[in-house]
Amino acid sequence: MNRPIISLSLILLLSPGVLADEPFRYPEGKHGKGELKYVNGLPVLVVAGTPEEMGEQIGVLGVKPVAKKMDSLVRKLIGPVWPLVVKACDSLYRRFPPDYQREVEAMAKSSGLDREILIVANTIADVQHLAKCSVLVIEPSRSATGQMLVGRNWDNNPIGDLPKLGLVIIERPAGKHAFAAVSFPGLLISASVMNDAGLTLASNDVIESKDGSPRFNIQGTPGTVGARHLVEECANLQDADKLLKTMTATVRANLILCDRKGSVVYEITPKTVSQRRGNNGICVCTNHFLSPGLSTDEKCWRYSKLMDLDKRAKFSVDDVAKAMQEVSQGKGTIQSMIFEPSPLRMHVSLGEGPAKNEPYKALDCAELLGVQR
Repeated sequence: MNRPIISLSLILLLSPGVLADEPFRYPEGKHGKGELKYVNGLPVLVVAGTPEEMGEQIGVLGVKPVAKKMDSLVRKLIGPVWPLVVKACDSLYRRFPPDYQREVEAMAKSSGLDREILIVANTIADVQHLAKCSVLVIEPSRSATGQMLVGRNWDNNPIGDLPKLGLVIIERPAGKHAFAAVSFPGLLISASVMNDAGLTLASNDVIESKDGSPRFNIQGTPGTVGARHLVEECANLQDADKLLKTMTATVRANLILCDRKGSVVYEITPKTVSQRRGNNGICVCTNHFLSPGLSTDEKCWRYSKLMDLDKRAKFSVDDVAKAMQEVSQGKGTIQSMIFEPSPLRMHVSLGEGPAKNEPYKALDCAELLGVQR
């Protein structure tokens, strides 16, 4: 469910004049209940309230500074097929719940960005295969902290200034679980997210499957919608499993879910949902299926490298960080992070080749998420 990130990122990173030659820095500020600030060197956008309120806060603080450039570029990027692309994306957007639509509409209105751009950004990647990511889950039995650790590299083509535009978005929707996403502005959810109960979600793209499923099912639950429902409505794996059984996928993907006690990988196609667990307290996931009936025997060097780590007795946060560095794809690794669901802590590295070139910066999310200790 990570694909909606890509489209908006491409728009941002290619826009001439958005970043010039100097490192980009989000302008800090407040709007309504929202605030964009730097915490331990990380850009953090915190929003709260109704869908309209959160959308307005995101639009003003996160999207507005680059809205005109984004609009101009995305139209040129898609070119003469723009009407066809908008029609397909709008078909998916119409399947969004009203709350999510209102949030997007508020983003568009408050930022001055054409709503079609945001619709495309949050839907087009449901029908495309773009990202190559890695996840390493260390369950409590193998963790030096005695608690769950989740390492995550988000990998994609580092076109232009895309690596410089990542930020952490904290959303606190009224009456639902709050969540923290390592993301980009204008997106309703990312493929790297943890909620206030410690439920952690990551989604990895998969291209090949042996079950004869279509690569795209327009009647399925849009990836953005599915991920958002999971983190807003579920506190643990049991809750998530029940909710997933009500959904049908639009595309093929590995969905990694962890709570404070355990983890599971859902290997999903528009036709099949299969579960697999880790072995001996370790679970590894990249961009291919392993379940019988889905696996095409595709090999992945990142998967093999991470599986070799099983020789280690216990893993610390630093050990997980080194493991993610081992499977970094150089400039293609744009965001790298480690989630600690129990203390609601993240260690985040943003920028080109972050797992190798930028130090992980700790972010204690409990207070930001509104959790009282």
